[in-house]
Amino acid sequence: MTKGMRTFALSGVALSVLILIPGLFLPVLTVKGTLNPIGVSDLAYKILEQGMTDSAVQTIRPLINPQMLPFLEGGQGGLKGAFVSAIGTQVSNQLKTGEQI
Repeated sequence: MTKGMRTFALSGVALSVLILIPGLFLPVLTVKGTLNPIGVSDLAYKILEQGMTDSAVQTIRPLINPQMLPFLEGGQGGLKGAFVSAIGTQVSNQLKTGEQI
């Protein structure tokens, strides 16, 4: 390796480090704006619906009154739908009444 190539390689490394240093100390991504409570409440309902897995429903199943299970399973969406609608409605209503973030 010649001296010129070595100098060129070292200057490339130094330049790369100089370019990357500001990312360690300065904010790289900045989001400006506010979160709308109504939008957050709609999103929370969708996240709850997608996040309620069958294993979570099976875990909660033994805690429910056995005489109520047929009524809950017979509804729209089954037992999972009953959980999502009950919990989602409460969470959505509370988030809608909140202030902008």
